[in-house]
Amino acid sequence: MMAGMRRTRGRLKPFSVALLILAAGLGQRAAAQQPAQPSTPQQPFSNPAMEDDEFHRTLAQGHRYARRGQVDDAIVEFKKALALRNGRCAECFQFIAQMLFATGMFKDAAAAYKEALALSPSNAADLNNALGVVLYLQNDTATLEEAAVALQRAIDLSGGKLTKAYFNLGYALIKLGREEDGKTALRKYLEVEPNASEATAVRAIIANPRLVNEKFAPGFSVTTLDGRKVSLDSFRGKVVMLDFWATWCGPCLVEMPSVKRLWERFSGEDFVILGVSLDRDFGSLKSYIKEEEIGWPQYFDEEWRIATLYSVNAIPATFLIDQDGIIRGVGLRGGRLAGKIEELLKKPQKQQDGQAR
Repeated sequence: MMAGMRRTRGRLKPFSVALLILAAGLGQRAAAQQPAQPSTPQQPFSNPAMEDDEFHRTLAQGHRYARRGQVDDAIVEFKKALALRNGRCAECFQFIAQMLFATGMFKDAAAAYKEALALSPSNAADLNNALGVVLYLQNDTATLEEAAVALQRAIDLSGGKLTKAYFNLGYALIKLGREEDGKTALRKYLEVEPNASEATAVRAIIANPRLVNEKFAPGFSVTTLDGRKVSLDSFRGKVVMLDFWATWCGPCLVEMPSVKRLWERFSGEDFVILGVSLDRDFGSLKSYIKEEEIGWPQYFDEEWRIATLYSVNAIPATFLIDQDGIIRGVGLRGGRLAGKIEELLKKPQKQQDGQAR
């Protein structure tokens, strides 16, 4: 298979491992901490203003690397900025933690978040929420207990206003076996965020906590090119294939005949394809669809809204979602994709009925 085409969007794509990441609240900046003044200056003739300029230039360079996805380089710059603050910079520790989180180094990320919190930053609630997430993702009983404590602290420090922490706390408590407490936290989340993209998954988990380990597809609502308003929830009970592609992507066009064959083979069953086009030009997209007689619905994701929701950074990309809204396959192509669709369509109805809708 030809390698997927990549198109950068000027932002770091987070490491995607669980729905909790979508609610981590990692984008909040910590307030800069003033360094403690040493009793004897190490550089008696230094210019504080120039040092401050150097700090901000270093921090800015770290952010530039982060936006390009150059995680290691970003960490180096953030550590330099930290040194310029004599190790007392909460935002430096936070940015280091975010980079470590992005590469799946959850244990190291937790250590960095703790360093940030030790400096009593003004956004302690957000940092406790983020700490809770990386502790949760270590998937260890001891760290799960610590995660629940951090997430409850985030709720307390925010006066209950950091609603994402309720979502995260609910997951952590259920994983710890405290199902009723976990469901209470998730109900509180739904009370405040009834239309969140995770709402359907949360309701399913409240009805059946055993689904807490499943990876639910993030919900969305769109208007397709033919004017139909559809949502992921509207496809419940059907197997859904999200196909991210674009007319500027050569490998996508090579794959298109295979997608057509899938549509022809399974379109008479409980199967739906939703094309998500990342095209730059709307006219080119419409012309291609007409010329190729593509019959399944298409959404023009000009702002990469759905692509960002699913952490797509290379196309073609497929997500296969079962009748209960759970992601069952990512990046499948050819015979493997067809086989998985066939397998899901044969899913026993009693198994579907046993899960929340």
